[in-house]
Amino acid sequence: MSDDFISCEFPDLDDFIRQLDLMNENVNRALRTAMHEAGAMIAQEQKRCISGEKVGGKLTPYIREGEIFEKGGGLGISSGYQDDAFFTDEDGFNPGVVGMTYEFGRPGSSSNQRRSETITQSRNGRRVKVKKGAIQPVSHIRRGFDNVKDKAAERVISAYNREIDKLGE
Repeated sequence: MSDDFISCEFPDLDDFIRQLDLMNENVNRALRTAMHEAGAMIAQEQKRCISGEKVGGKLTPYIREGEIFEKGGGLGISSGYQDDAFFTDEDGFNPGVVGMTYEFGRPGSSSNQRRSETITQSRNGRRVKVKKGAIQPVSHIRRGFDNVKDKAAERVISAYNREIDKLGE
């Protein structure tokens, strides 16, 4: 007869589950941090794209990254003019509307029913006539996103990979 015997030791499953839960929390935290960094990177480029324009100095404080949201099972973050940029201040300036007008432009004419050469606007509480004219688009929100989207995505992917690599350690 032999003195050999078979021994089976079961791994500590509770410890393994705790490690997985901790990894999930760490990955989530790292992804959210990286998403904010990516959003800030995009917002900075959007500001740079409008900074050379006459109104750029008034618009850049209103361009920023938004809050992280979940959509379709994934995380996202907005960047550009957030909801709070669409208000009219005491001088009659609405940064969100002005920014979107610069982004997309404005045609210089109205429909056939309103062929007047001027429009009436309220400025500083007074009604004034303003001559109509085309505003050429100055893409800064979309162009800023397109300029750095690959770098921003790489930052998020790298943060994810760093956390996943820690699992193997």
